[in-house]
Amino acid sequence: MTAIYIFKKILGGLLMPVPTLALLLVFTGAFWWKIMPKGLRFFWVVFTGVFIVGGYGWISDPLLYSLENRYAAVENADLQDIGWIIVLGGGHGSSGNIFSDTTEASLKRALEGIRLARICPQAKIILSGGGRSEQTDAAAMYQALDAAGIGLSRIIIEDESLDTAQQARMIATMVARERCLLVTSAFHMQRAMQLFSARNVAVVAAPTDYRVVSHDWLADPLPSAGGFRNAEILLHEYWGLLWARLRGQI
Repeated sequence: MTAIYIFKKILGGLLMPVPTLALLLVFTGAFWWKIMPKGLRFFWVVFTGVFIVGGYGWISDPLLYSLENRYAAVENADLQDIGWIIVLGGGHGSSGNIFSDTTEASLKRALEGIRLARICPQAKIILSGGGRSEQTDAAAMYQALDAAGIGLSRIIIEDESLDTAQQARMIATMVARERCLLVTSAFHMQRAMQLFSARNVAVVAAPTDYRVVSHDWLADPLPSAGGFRNAEILLHEYWGLLWARLRGQI
């Protein structure tokens, strides 16, 4: 690794929005520190600290890593009695292109559904997720399974639900007491499992779409937008769990 390469990586990283804003916050505060009112100093220290810690993900990444690894990925063993593969949607677009319409989360969930469908040829597949436009999560994922050659006679579309609680309620009436694989993003799995279990659906977790793949929290030399994105995902899931408990859904 040459000095020029290292210099290029550091300089390129510093020119990204989050490191640039972090540097501006630090230098602006240091320059105006002596003339700042005490209240403004306190606000600057707190805001700058939260911004830098959030960008690095020192707190959110370990918590998200723990949340994502509460259920192990599904292997090939002990799947003979699986009757259903439930794939929960994770967003969609409306461009008319199979990969553009399927968001990263939905595409990874669909790919895991395809893998499990080939391992469990006896299982039917439920693609679940509605939308507020003509396109739906389920329809976007259906395109991916169709392109992969999964038999369409095995696929059932559930495209009326707008959140995980509605998905659990609607799908519970479809699968009866049969054992099901539940496919969703790893960070969303705990909430999904609790909502489906509360509806007496016999679900086995099949997580995919891991956002934190390393637990070396100090590896990144610069803060990034990814740290804020992971913090947003983490807060969304914990607020979702709290909301479900307050409404008696879990």
